[in-house]
Amino acid sequence: MFVEINAKALTITYSDCTGINEVPEQIGPVIDENENIHYMTRVQNNDPIAQNWLKRLGQGLAQHLVDNYKVNADKKRSILTDFPEGYLLFKHEKVFRDKEQSVANYYLFGNFRYKSINSFLPHLFWLISNKSRNCKCHFCISNKIEENIEKEIAERKNVNLNNNNNNNIYIKIIERSILTDFPEGYLLFKHEKVFRDKEQSVANYYLFGNFRYKSINSFLPHLFWLISNKSRNCKCHFCISNKIEENIEKEIAERKNVNLNNNNNNNYDNVNNINYDKLELFNFETKRNTTMYRCGEIVWVDIKKLNNEKLIQLVESATRPTPTETRSATQAISIKSEISATQAISIKSETLAISETSTLLETSTISATSTSTTSTASTTLTTPETPGTPNTTASDTSDTTDIRYWPGIVLDRIKCSESNYSTTSTTSGDSSDTSMEIDTPNTSFSLESSGSPNKNKNNEKSEDDIPSPMDLPECYVLIPNTKFSKEPPIPVNNSSSLHEDEFPILDPYSPIDTYSTKRCKVIYVIELLEICERLEISSNNLFPWPLHQPGILRDDYLNYDTDKEDEEDEDYDCECDYDEINDSQVSLQLNKYTKALNEANILSQTFTTLNAYQEDIVDYNVVIEMLKPNERRRLKEKVIYFEAVLFGNELFCNGDIIRLTPCDENPTYEDYPDPKYLYLKDICETNDGIQIIGDGLIRRKLINEKNDKPNYEWYRINLPEEEYKIDLGDVAGRYYVDFPDLERIMYCSRTKTFKERWRSQNFYNTIMNTMNVSPTV
Repeated sequence: MFVEINAKALTITYSDCTGINEVPEQIGPVIDENENIHYMTRVQNNDPIAQNWLKRLGQGLAQHLVDNYKVNADKKRSILTDFPEGYLLFKHEKVFRDKEQSVANYYLFGNFRYKSINSFLPHLFWLISNKSRNCKCHFCISNKIEENIEKEIAERKNVNLNNNNNNNIYIKIIERSILTDFPEGYLLFKHEKVFRDKEQSVANYYLFGNFRYKSINSFLPHLFWLISNKSRNCKCHFCISNKIEENIEKEIAERKNVNLNNNNNNNYDNVNNINYDKLELFNFETKRNTTMYRCGEIVWVDIKKLNNEKLIQLVESATRPTPTETRSATQAISIKSEISATQAISIKSETLAISETSTLLETSTISATSTSTTSTASTTLTTPETPGTPNTTASDTSDTTDIRYWPGIVLDRIKCSESNYSTTSTTSGDSSDTSMEIDTPNTSFSLESSGSPNKNKNNEKSEDDIPSPMDLPECYVLIPNTKFSKEPPIPVNNSSSLHEDEFPILDPYSPIDTYSTKRCKVIYVIELLEICERLEISSNNLFPWPLHQPGILRDDYLNYDTDKEDEEDEDYDCECDYDEINDSQVSLQLNKYTKALNEANILSQTFTTLNAYQEDIVDYNVVIEMLKPNERRRLKEKVIYFEAVLFGNELFCNGDIIRLTPCDENPTYEDYPDPKYLYLKDICETNDGIQIIGDGLIRRKLINEKNDKPNYEWYRINLPEEEYKIDLGDVAGRYYVDFPDLERIMYCSRTKTFKERWRSQNFYNTIMNTMNVSPTV
């Protein structure tokens, strides 16, 4: 490398300049044919113009050294001590004949005449290199082309060309030869420019054909190609440039419209055919990050699958209406699967159906009259069919209630061995009761196909007592018992490296605990909303909240005012304090099921950050001096990080795969697609609000097509040193391995503290004791 670096001064130690002494130190005045006067003056290095050249050349060279040679150079303050040996800066001044004004241009004379700093920089980079490659400046390339043309002309003189008929054709170059005509389609044009205030004009001649050729020498290479057998590409400047442009456009088009071949005919993301970095998420690691239900989340509980008569009776009683004495007319709120009505009023996303002369199919009507008699009814809830979920119709049961899924909150998770696994439910009149009923280890249970545990009366083990590996969807614990890890989870291969408060991570397809040598299963403690029923069940009876959208028809009895009907249509809020509903309101008491759904829907529109912390910067003053001004402002910005966030009814933590909202047709970056998933690394709050940071992911082919649980290959779009910052408004929810095509979006626009989140429920203290992170204040 032919450059000396001394503090901020750069000195070039090599020069290719020859014959520079032919340029005089001073030329002028010289009068041209148009009687314009020309002056050529040498510019000394202490002149401000020369200093500007040296400074900008030094900055450009320093940037080149940092990027290509990994040299520690100051990119902003570096300056050349002098031009390379033999290179001189001249000022060319032209004074017009009829005017007093003049035009000045500066040229750097060396091996060629450089008109600007940018035109000389590529040659400067070549001067300091080891000369293993040719110079890429415009003048060296043009000179190389001219040399090749002259060489080719010399070689073609008296050359013996062999045609297809094996006849020797001798081409003899005659010095006074002339073309009879231009090639067919090529025309010569004259371009004349007449100045406004002058009588003089400037004329240029162009040969138009496939391209516009400005000179004879520029057309000669193309002419040689025209008379050849076209076995090689044309070497003229225009054909080479056009070929490069075509290759670039072709590559961009291929990157945009590439279709990946899916051998399994499964839906996965069609992404650009670029060599992305594969994100090494093992099968058990991906499942560990995405399929566990966490404390504080609201999930759907499959009641009918439990076959618990006591629970069914509670659900039946919870769905009965409460009569109101102030109602003088009969009104109906129907929870239904099919309704044919003559009049329907739609309030935002939910629908109010007022039946005058209607037919209700497979539905029940909750009615209230002016009398105080209590009526009984049965309600029906059907959920839309979702791929991978059981049918939600109630035709397969003879229970008195048709409600199958009930919202519940995850209070705790218990890891137990398979032989000690039990799931019982305890009914409490007060929801603040945190007691849990777990059988003794000597009690054995058997798992039926429906997933409900039943006690073995004879205490005898059978082959059904030990389920197969496919019946154990979760054989590990996602979050440690005491705290979250600030870094994304790392696969644990050796049980000796585990902490005392962690459980070993097991492969779901080989569910043998290397720590306890027993089969393990995760049991969830779930409390059903509004009916205060606490259950201990496995994940087979649970479904994520975004999976179902119950079709509930709800009256706008909440704070109803006929004088403000138009205002409520524009700004409708589904929140309500049920304790404040009095007899003076024209309302009908909702049943507990509708209350539970309303409470869960409210929470699904809020988010809560957990465990705030702030990272310290090492050597802050040293780091600040090395950054650009905009980076300094960003570094000084107060950034608060969080270990987790309750987004709607789901809990996000580091290591999760997050679903993002659908992207626009035009990507942010032309050559790269917008990510549909994000591998979560950090959650922070800046001046722009709450943001999640991580790697953009794309999903490709299945990697375990023979197994029941779909799993895909994940590839990272961004570079390892880059990250995506996504606003919460662009987040759709968490990615579940069991439901890979889940597309429902949770819109969370309001923030709540941890205590405000559960103000209408009485188990705030219970969640505080069981959650693995403390709430933010």
